[in-house]
Amino acid sequence: MRNLLSKKISMFLFLGLSPCALSKQLVCHHYVMANYEFCSVTLSVLEDGKIASPVSINHQGQIYSSAIEEVSLGAGEKFHLFLDVDKPGQELELIIKEAQNDKGEYLAVLINPQAPFAKEMQGKCQ
Repeated sequence: MRNLLSKKISMFLFLGLSPCALSKQLVCHHYVMANYEFCSVTLSVLEDGKIASPVSINHQGQIYSSAIEEVSLGAGEKFHLFLDVDKPGQELELIIKEAQNDKGEYLAVLINPQAPFAKEMQGKCQ
């Protein structure tokens, strides 16, 4: 009985102190021409305010992980990071604004300098 209680306490501490338990998710949906969802980016925000790497990207139904690099914040930015940093020449820039709209969403922009058009995709994060 004592061994079973010890295992339950250990599992509780393990789950309670894991990085997933110490983070909250922020999902950003990005649109082309304001109507068509292009992709969504799911970030885990850690207690210290940093973004856990990798993030998850759902691009038209295909989900993949992306290594990130956070960079210095500009005026009015909550998060500023580069996605796909492990793929030279294919990096995407994600900027999430600090202010929230009346629905509690953060406005964001996903920048793809290699795209032939729609290099900047507006988004909303919750």
